Amino acid sequence: MYGKWQYTDKSHKFERKMISDFNFYSCGIQNCEPNYTYGPISREYYFIHFITSGKGTFTLNKKSFQLSAGQGFISPAKDLITYKASADDPWNYSWIGFLGTQVDQYVQLLCQQQNPIFELEEPDRHFFHKQIAEIIEMDSNDLSKYLKGNGVLNTLVGHLLENKEIKKVSIMDTSIAFQARRYIDLHFHDGIQINELASELGVHPNHLSHVFKKKYLMSPKAFLRKVQIDKAKELLSTTDHPINIIANSVGFPEPLAFSKVFKKATTLSPSDYRKSC
Repeated sequence: MYGKWQYTDKSHKFERKMISDFNFYSCGIQNCEPNYTYGPISREYYFIHFITSGKGTFTLNKKSFQLSAGQGFISPAKDLITYKASADDPWNYSWIGFLGTQVDQYVQLLCQQQNPIFELEEPDRHFFHKQIAEIIEMDSNDLSKYLKGNGVLNTLVGHLLENKEIKKVSIMDTSIAFQARRYIDLHFHDGIQINELASELGVHPNHLSHVFKKKYLMSPKAFLRKVQIDKAKELLSTTDHPINIIANSVGFPEPLAFSKVFKKATTLSPSDYRKSC
């Protein structure tokens, strides 16, 4: 039977999901008609698809992959993607969508050597499908579905990373740029300086800035500010902590300095930003 069943969380603002670490966004099941095509399209969030039966073509930035039951694929955010079901054996798949500040790191581990395709053992194929179907079929409010979706998302990604085939070829990025980014992600609240970061990594600050900008299209300082501002936005919109506590939590011991940097980045003072949420 052809058709599409899906659930998209609408109990939380999309903007808040973007500045949180790792968030469930939507999920669904699609039984495709022959030659059913979706795209070309670019989206602001990631998807993982699990093919339960049939065949189809997944195209990512003009590179096409012929896929069939027992395989899965990852659709990266912002890239151009197209799905097309086979004419004689159209695929059926389930999918889950997600976003957040830590997603790039997780997807890097899942996409081995820039390969968005992965293999699934028979039990896993049905395990993923069943988990997603349970969310869609839940007879409950949006908050319950959202929390269930987050739990399933973490379980699925954890299960994929535990998969032996993924584990065998998984190579964590050990570049200076990635190490710097990871260090900033973990220590942005410590008021770190780029010179200190370069020293920690054993490189000259100029070299660090060069390799970081080449990989991430911004300087380490700009990235640090982005992480601090994004986290401050999250805290302002989801907590009632005083501004001085939020400032200190994102690496600014002086609230006035924090307010100045925040307003420069957002055009709003921290207080006005909180009122707008």
